[in-house]
Amino acid sequence: MIMRTPALMLVLVLCTASTIADTDKWYRCTYKNWALSCVKTNLRQVPLLVPSDTRDLYISSNYITTLYNDSFAGMDRLRVLDVSRNRITNIEAATFRNLKNLTLLKLGGNRLQALASNVFENLSSLQRLNLDQNMFTSTATISLALFPLTSLQILNLNLNKMSNIQLEPEFAHLKKLNTLDLAGNSISFLNAESFRVIENHSLTHLSLNSNDLTHIPNQALMPFASVKEIAFSKNALTAKHLLSVFNNTRGLGITNWTLSNNNITELTNVTFSPLFAEEVIYLSLSDNVIRHSDFAGLYNLQRLDLAANEIARIDPDAFHDLFSILVLNLNHNVFGRYGSPKRSPFRNLSSLTELHVDYQRYTAGIFPDGYLNGLTSLRLLSLTSLKLVSLESKTNKTSIFQNMTNLRYLGLTQNMISNLTRDTFAGLTNLRYLYLFSNSIRALPEGVFRDQGGLQYLDLRNNGIVTLSSTVFIPLKSLVVLNVYSNSFACTCDIEWFHDWIVSSMNTTTGVQGVYFEAHTNYTCTTPANLRNKRLIDINFDKLGCRSKLSFYVAIGLSVTFVILFVTIILMYRYHWYGRYAMFLLRAKFNKYEIIREEEENPKTYDAFVAHNSHDSAWVIRQLLPQLERGDPPEFRLCLGERDFQPGAPIVDNIAESIYESRKTICVITRNFLESDWCRFEMQMATYRLFEEHVDCLIVVFLEQIPAQRLAKYHSLRRVMCRNTYLEWPEEPEARDLFWERLRAALRTHRPLNHEFNE
Repeated sequence: MIMRTPALMLVLVLCTASTIADTDKWYRCTYKNWALSCVKTNLRQVPLLVPSDTRDLYISSNYITTLYNDSFAGMDRLRVLDVSRNRITNIEAATFRNLKNLTLLKLGGNRLQALASNVFENLSSLQRLNLDQNMFTSTATISLALFPLTSLQILNLNLNKMSNIQLEPEFAHLKKLNTLDLAGNSISFLNAESFRVIENHSLTHLSLNSNDLTHIPNQALMPFASVKEIAFSKNALTAKHLLSVFNNTRGLGITNWTLSNNNITELTNVTFSPLFAEEVIYLSLSDNVIRHSDFAGLYNLQRLDLAANEIARIDPDAFHDLFSILVLNLNHNVFGRYGSPKRSPFRNLSSLTELHVDYQRYTAGIFPDGYLNGLTSLRLLSLTSLKLVSLESKTNKTSIFQNMTNLRYLGLTQNMISNLTRDTFAGLTNLRYLYLFSNSIRALPEGVFRDQGGLQYLDLRNNGIVTLSSTVFIPLKSLVVLNVYSNSFACTCDIEWFHDWIVSSMNTTTGVQGVYFEAHTNYTCTTPANLRNKRLIDINFDKLGCRSKLSFYVAIGLSVTFVILFVTIILMYRYHWYGRYAMFLLRAKFNKYEIIREEEENPKTYDAFVAHNSHDSAWVIRQLLPQLERGDPPEFRLCLGERDFQPGAPIVDNIAESIYESRKTICVITRNFLESDWCRFEMQMATYRLFEEHVDCLIVVFLEQIPAQRLAKYHSLRRVMCRNTYLEWPEEPEARDLFWERLRAALRTHRPLNHEFNE
């Protein structure tokens, strides 16, 4: 039968596995995406009949003791081979000779003591070799084997038994080597010849973690002209040794220093003096016994790790020169005193974006005034387990988060906070994640989240919250996850809204994505006694009488509102003209309209020129004149074209003379008026005086309703209507007294009438 697919071949392998050896049961292997995994399947030898197109083979954590020169026959396409954590003591020569495509080989966690000189023959593509956790006592036991690995970039030799390092000449062929891991050996001494053979290589990462180094001699690291990262964690370096290390590596341009887990107790203002000219960007000093620190001169430092030391108080000038710092880790120290409020240690850290101050052994519970000043760029602040009792400064009682407007993550878990104020989180408009779980908060004040419109995650679990206001969460427009598990809810009508919110969020049929309530099925009641430990989502608030009372109050409110609205509409419809007339008289009294008096130096012949179309003369003669020219002498002197124009004079001159000899111009607007060229001319003359000469001279009266779209093309009239009051002739007789009073008032005053007279 011809094998058509890798899957069919694997079936054959699985079916015939029992014929190989009773102890080599590898039926638990899995094959997917050209990768065969036989991890922890009790193999005692490399599987036979592996599909020929397998690219990744994982046979770690088995009982293989020997790799034979034909163990990987037919596996020419392998790129990854993991044989780690077996019991291999011997690898025959040329075992991997046909694996020309191999890029990663893991042989760690075995019992190898030496390697044959040609064991890696033909592995010219290999880039990473793991030989960690074996029994090599020196690099001489493997140097000849490494000779063919011209593409090797990463060599892992950690956790072997090497006590002395002096690389053999064969290492010179590893031209592309950039990472050398020698951690976890027993190296106690380095000399100038230790790495001499690779001095012209491009090594950038050197790890000497977990050794017994106490001293780095001068010239020992000089071959590493390109090295950027050096790790000396878990050695026996002291502060004195540290200064020596920095002196002996001066000028190498090392940017990343890992010095955690040593015996460093104090950092003075001269400790880092050899690095003043260097561009150190990363410094890890975690897990030491540092009590006092000073980082003078590290102007380019971006990440500083001081976790797990014995720092009880930060000197006010400790971080004075860290102008470029981005991340500062102070977790697991023994803070007990915060120093003088006027000398915040963070005052110059305006570039800091992450500050971790979690899990302090001793704390004062309250930050002094201004202690966190200067952190204007902070995006992440973690203050977990500090025994904080208040989020206000000690004396002036303002929020400790003032000016942290860029903050996105705020962790305040496992403290002793009992009270939040309305201004606790004021100004934190960019906050996205807020963790307040495991405190003693009993209530959320109104407005506490008013500036957190972008908050997405809010964790309030394990507090003492009794009830929740329905308005406190309204500002949280972007909230995605809310957790209030393990609180002391009083399951009364006051919390019914929250129950309904949870239930509605569980309804997926609406297709609307709402807030997800973490652990909502475990929200339980504390009071009243008959509901203790009952799940909130199971409470029937109808039986508590909540909904019936609500419905009753809503019905009463709607009924009263409807009655008041109905009576108001009737009264306004029946008596609205009387009301408007009374309002006009009242406003006229208080505004004290100025009466126009003729001045001797500029007398006018008429009080008003009446511009109208001849079709509207009947209204002018029968209505307008009797109302305005009554009395002896007449109350107002009006100029009418048909009565007062000079006979024989040009009509243009008559119009201009009449307008300029009148204090006002009354334009009687109708459809006929708008269609008349002479009427429009009269309107333009009057508007010219109004807008260009700034003379309050124009009164517009509409005798009929004209649609707005028809008025759109008369720009002068529209300008007048936008700026001045216009009058409308009312159809209701009872409204006409008010019309005449308004017209008389307009003739008397210098100022345009307020537009609200038309309302």
